Amino acid sequence: MTEVSAVKLSPYQHRALTALYQHRLLTTAQLHALLLDHGRNLRRVQERLAELRVGGLADAVPGPGLARPLVWFVTGRGAACVEAAHDVPARPYRMTAELAAGPLQQHALAVAEVAVAWTAQCRHPRWAGVLETGPLDWTPEVGHRLTERIGGPALIPDAVLRVAVVDDQGERTEHTAMVEVDRAMMSTTRLTAKLRTYMRYYNYRPGAGKPGATVGSSKRAWTSLYTGFPDTLIVLADPGTRAVDLGARLAALTASAKPIVRSIDLNPPAFYACLMPDLADRGPFSPIYTNLVTGEAGTMPFGYLR
Repeated sequence: MTEVSAVKLSPYQHRALTALYQHRLLTTAQLHALLLDHGRNLRRVQERLAELRVGGLADAVPGPGLARPLVWFVTGRGAACVEAAHDVPARPYRMTAELAAGPLQQHALAVAEVAVAWTAQCRHPRWAGVLETGPLDWTPEVGHRLTERIGGPALIPDAVLRVAVVDDQGERTEHTAMVEVDRAMMSTTRLTAKLRTYMRYYNYRPGAGKPGATVGSSKRAWTSLYTGFPDTLIVLADPGTRAVDLGARLAALTASAKPIVRSIDLNPPAFYACLMPDLADRGPFSPIYTNLVTGEAGTMPFGYLR
């Protein structure tokens, strides 16, 4: 029996370790919210995490701000334990204390905060039996190739979100969104330019450039992964280091993005933007989104509520 196979975890510890593996970095409060274990208070969550730390499966570093909350991650041994269970696809990265305490931290936690907002709202009693999602339906940094050349350029959104909708007959339909979290670390011009990468992926057809190939002879690459092209959602967040007028940033993004996303074809995919404070305070099902194709405000960027 190997060291990994000999690890004995409680069901909650296994869920917590798997969620940490999937999300890379989470504060204690974020993990508590994602797992939605209302029968377990925050102190008990802290105790379970401390046990994982003593066992060498998880570790933590101080987080941002005056409160300095603990930011948790899976160790190499913990990652091997999760991968041995085969509950989630194996990921190549390994988090370290140095990486967890570095520049990656605030961005990863901002991405996790978006996941918390979506997951918590989808589990609200109002949507019981209608919407299905969980902490493992949010996958950070999913690579999408833009060329057949190994090591070539790729589209890597901050996360891919999946939500299943169950109709009155019990039929499930999966809706997907690619999420970008912007903390005002780049100009709106550069942010808008990222949309061109999404459009490039939307149009990318493997093999289309080969001799004898025609426009219709190869399918778009995304059809092998998704039943429909995912909506793109840009969440504008406070950088945490300086004051930023997010409303003005949204207006600038909308103005610069509209002509780009409209140029894709007669039926462009959906591009949306919202403000992190609105997402956190009002929830993802509120009319907080700006459609970057039309400039109109509306509800959540999924087909069944358009």
